[in-house]
Amino acid sequence: TVTGQFTAAVTPMLGAAGASHCRVTVSFAPANAPGGSVIVRATLAWQPLIGFAFMPAVTLTSTDALAIQH
Repeated sequence: TVTGQFTAAVTPMLGAAGASHCRVTVSFAPANAPGGSVIVRATLAWQPLIGFAFMPAVTLTSTDALAIQH
């Protein structure tokens, strides 16, 4: 699945604990068919390092959409 591939891709960089804070969603508009779009949204609930505890947690988000060709 896309979710599994995303988790596998980020785990080496974030570690297993960091990867557990990642979420990915996949949606289709209007449908999963040629002429439609696939929309992938990835979010990461980022916590500052222990030495920077005064910094608030931040949610990082990225969204991309591509047309389904065939």
